Amino acid sequence: MTHSNTKPRRWTIQEVNDFLPQRISPIPTSAAYRLGLLAVATSLVLLQAIYLAMVALAGYLTWTYIVHLPAIFAQTRVNALTLVLVATPVVVGATVTFFLLKPLLAKAPALTEIPQLRPEDEPILFAFVERICQQLGAPVPARIDIDLRVNAAASLRRGWRSLFSNDLVLTLGLPLAVGMDVCQFGSVIAHEFGHFSQHVGMKLYLGP
Repeated sequence: MTHSNTKPRRWTIQEVNDFLPQRISPIPTSAAYRLGLLAVATSLVLLQAIYLAMVALAGYLTWTYIVHLPAIFAQTRVNALTLVLVATPVVVGATVTFFLLKPLLAKAPALTEIPQLRPEDEPILFAFVERICQQLGAPVPARIDIDLRVNAAASLRRGWRSLFSNDLVLTLGLPLAVGMDVCQFGSVIAHEFGHFSQHVGMKLYLGP
């Protein structure tokens, strides 16, 4: 069995520009799909509102009880048992309010630093990505990251802070670039740009 020592030929800018000569039109969505998407978005907003209302209600009830503590003690014979009974709602209410509020105040976990490609280092790849975006009518990602997973991902670069912009990031797994030919690799990228072109649907998820 012979092994070839020839290196893969590097594409030129002209070959990138000739890739996908015809624009790929998006698949039209039905009214039922749009209504379903609206229902999902409305449900997500309502769930967030209900959760915030639960936090506010727990805090309000706990504070109202604390305000009325002097009146309660004035009408109660204070001993060890009554002290425990009177203090228990305060402790329970404060604990419930704290743990309901904690997810809203918790800092996001520190993300592992992912290597970021620069256009000047990989101009052919960036031109290839931009070409696919043009033919799909998808926004061009603001950044391209690489990792060692056998996967590709499209996501909002700054999470919810990129909700009303096209501040997108494309993450490419190096095994894909090594183990696929140009057409296969382009198909994987095009799949991710399909998410990019679904502006509302992708932004409802906010994740990679």
